[in-house]
Amino acid sequence: MQATAAIEALLSRLAACVDDVVERARSGAELREGEAEGMCAALEELLAHRFKRRQFLLFSVHPWSLAEHAEALSSAAAVRIGVARQTGSTDSARLRAWLYLLLNRRELAAEVDALLTPELCSLMYTRGAALLGSAERDRLVRTLKPLAALRFRLGASAGLLTPPMVSPTLLKATRGVQREALGAGEAEGGAGEAVDYHDAHELRSSVDESSYQDACEPDEGEG
Repeated sequence: MQATAAIEALLSRLAACVDDVVERARSGAELREGEAEGMCAALEELLAHRFKRRQFLLFSVHPWSLAEHAEALSSAAAVRIGVARQTGSTDSARLRAWLYLLLNRRELAAEVDALLTPELCSLMYTRGAALLGSAERDRLVRTLKPLAALRFRLGASAGLLTPPMVSPTLLKATRGVQREALGAGEAEGGAGEAVDYHDAHELRSSVDESSYQDACEPDEGEG
């Protein structure tokens, strides 16, 4: 009973925060960090509920490790994870950057829905977790869906609104770019070598101007 009440409180708090953001957006203004703070914190709290912070009895992990599984969803999702990984200096900051990127793209509900499969949730959460229940996951996605109609511009101070100088890590965020980089290395007799920062700069257009735009650039469509 207590666990059910705790889950209801988490979902209700998130719903109230989303309603507040939707109300603030009625003026037509772009939504910034101040307007999104409470909502993002509520979502992060829900993602952290009974999360397995100790994996294989050895590693202490953060809910960011759950978000990292989004890399397998699509090339655009992989780019977003790469950008968030490069932007944040802590797992908490990386998770928040990922949420900002999805809100800017109006894709938070869709990506959360695709990410939170029963199999992954069973792997990442302990018994009694809010996100182990299919009804609770469905409710979460329904709660987030109205955000797709809003215009966010989050993470300007962290550089999320402009393409970053691409590091080797970000270059390898998509399999296509990774193959291109490794192929170039093989042509120079360096098969399997890490891409250096000069190579990253030379390949910047293939990530920043196409992959980055499609995956991370704020959606400027009508709200």
